[in-house]
Amino acid sequence: MKNKQLSTTFFFTALAAIAILMPEMALATGFETKMGNLRDNLIGTVLPLVSTIGLVYAAILAVSGSSESKGKVITVLAMSVVGFMAKFIIEFLKGTVG
Repeated sequence: MKNKQLSTTFFFTALAAIAILMPEMALATGFETKMGNLRDNLIGTVLPLVSTIGLVYAAILAVSGSSESKGKVITVLAMSVVGFMAKFIIEFLKGTVG
């Protein structure tokens, strides 16, 4: 029983030492920064790339004479606008919420 109490005391002491000596680890600010960078990379790189691939696919369907190409072209164009403007939309929403 004494070993369990000692290990629990050691754990909380180590946790308090980390919080005092390295507050950025305790507050997880590094994680927030990494997630922000990931979000920016996804919005700045992946969304426009996927939108461009979708536009090329819709154009190939239209050139090949597919009957469903008109609907796909309209859908891809609408989603491409959202994809290319995602960064501005998110910044607007962040500014609105505070």
